[in-house]
Amino acid sequence: MKKLIYILLIVLSAPVFARQFHVEMIVFKRNINPAQVGESWPNTLPALDFSNTVSLVNSPSLAAKGVKMMPASQFQLNGLYNKLKQHAGFVPLAHFGWTEGNLGRASAPIFHFEAGKTYPATEGNQAQRELEGRIQVYVQHYLFVNAQMNLKEPSQRTIVNQQPQQTADNATTDTNHTAENGIEIGHLSQIKPTTMVENWLKTYRFSQLKKMGSGEIHYLDNPLMGIIIQVRKTGN
Repeated sequence: MKKLIYILLIVLSAPVFARQFHVEMIVFKRNINPAQVGESWPNTLPALDFSNTVSLVNSPSLAAKGVKMMPASQFQLNGLYNKLKQHAGFVPLAHFGWTEGNLGRASAPIFHFEAGKTYPATEGNQAQRELEGRIQVYVQHYLFVNAQMNLKEPSQRTIVNQQPQQTADNATTDTNHTAENGIEIGHLSQIKPTTMVENWLKTYRFSQLKKMGSGEIHYLDNPLMGIIIQVRKTGN
């Protein structure tokens, strides 16, 4: 009798442990000049940590984590993607999805993804993607999504060079000058700042943690970019 109860418990609990989710996500940016947004954007940011992440384009690594990419035929957010594409105020950068297990924060995979155009390499800088980010969907009593993204946009910055320049007096004499207080001063250099405007790719950061409900469509954004995401139980 005890053995039968034990078997029944295993059978009844199996669907819970085997439960999986379809995650579908659209990433977009706003079609706006960041300088026109009334917000302060720092020129330097700490790098995003991509260690222990799994690339969404690396099939063997995904399979090892029990993750399967979702074919486009299973997408359910095509209508929203098309609306973004047709709207002058938005630029959709990516639309993808995957299937993952019902896992907690400590064991759910963290995905590394890139999207958008590729900026060519320049002297001293490698080629860079327009968008690069990391995202994790996990269960902790509720569903949560934790996403961080870097958006690269062409910008300009002013660089000030402080270079000493020789004075006319220094150019014509090798003798020391005596200051009024009696201290001898050698060839004085005059600091004359020069400025130059440099073109560069500025990084804008998106970072959000949000609680979600299964099957609900959630919209996460900041003034420059955002995510539309839906997490569905398999079979829905």
